[in-house]
This record gives sequence, C-alpha cells and structure tokens, in this order.
Amino acid sequence: MSGTGSFDTRIKPLGTRNYYHWKLRVKAVLKAKKCWRVVDPAAVETAADASSTGNPAAVETAAEESSGGGTPPAGRSAAPAARAAVDPGVDQEVEDLAWAIIALNMEDYHTATVNSCTTARELWMKLEGLYKEQGRAAAMRLRRELNNFKKTSEESMAVCLNRARQLRD
Repeated sequence: MSGTGSFDTRIKPLGTRNYYHWKLRVKAVLKAKKCWRVVDPAAVETAADASSTGNPAAVETAAEESSGGGTPPAGRSAAPAARAAVDPGVDQEVEDLAWAIIALNMEDYHTATVNSCTTARELWMKLEGLYKEQGRAAAMRLRRELNNFKKTSEESMAVCLNRARQLRD
C-alpha cells in the first residue's frame, strides 16, 4: 500500500471453485472504492438508520445483517433503475466503476453473464444465485468437509482455526 491512498487490488478471477473468497475480496475493493452502496443499498441505509440512534452496537449489527449482498428488507426497492430514479445519490460513475470491478475480476467464460447485466447489483445478485449453495447440496458439502477436517502438520493453529471458522460461516 503506497502513501497516496492507492492499494493493490489484484484478485484471483472468479472461477468455478473460489466464489466465497472472490466475493469477500471484491466486496472489500468495492467498499474501499466507495462503490458498495450501488451493489447493496440496504447496507448503507441500515447502517445510516442505526447510526442515527447513536448506538454503536446497532451500527455494527446493521452492517453485519446487511453485508451479505442479499435482498433488501421489505419496503426498500431492489430494482436499480427504480433506485436510480428515486435516489439521485446513485451516481452513474460509481455504478460504472462497481460494474467494472466485478466484471473485470472474472474468468472469460462468465462473459454471457456479464453482458446480460446492466447494473452492478444485477450482476452481483446473478453471480450469487449461480454460486451460492442451497439445500441438500450445501448440507452434503458441509458434512463432507467436517468429516475430513484435520489440522495438518504444516499449518499453524491460527490457520486451522480460520479454516474452521470458514466452515462455520
């Protein structure tokens, strides 16, 4: 990280097996570039609502609840076009930057997915729908990983605990 405020944003491109790590890293870049609000406006609104109460714990809870990139709570529009029409705070430059950050950090075979999405939020949600495990498949994968979970002789206890936390989350 240099003193000018820029930082290294190299991310392993989204493939077929690295969605969860990719999602975390791209989300961090989007937040650092002040673009996360166009991907998940509920996170910004919820944190702002909580901060108006003056309760720091409420701000943390609100940020954690809305950080998954899921659908916004009832009463909040998820449609980017509707959001842009109602919210003049959605700047087209920010939207374009967010879309580019997401799109440029994927393998080439995602081109059809990228081309069919016009907004960063739409792209983020489509990728989440493609890669987020649900139901039986997720339960079977988790059971297999828990059954095979062991600390290797080469890894430190901290690394082992972080792997366990990833399974939990």
